[in-house]
Amino acid sequence: SALTALNIPSGSDIERIERRVRSVSDRIETLEDRIDEVADDVVELRQRLAAAERAASDQAGVSTPDGREAS
Repeated sequence: SALTALNIPSGSDIERIERRVRSVSDRIETLEDRIDEVADDVVELRQRLAAAERAASDQAGVSTPDGREAS
C-alpha cells in the first residue's frame, strides 16, 4: 500500500505489464509475418498479370492462317 500511495508500481504490476508487452509483441510479430505473406502474394499476382498481358499482346500481333492479323 505504501508503493501505491507513492504511485510506484509493485512487482506484480510490473510482471503484469511485462506479460502484456510480450503479448502485444507476439501479435505484432504475427501481423508482420502475415504482411510479408500478403506482399509475396501481391508480387506473384503482379507477375501473373504481367505474363497474361504479354500473352494477350503477343496473341494480338499473331497472324491467322489465312494471312490476316488476329483481332
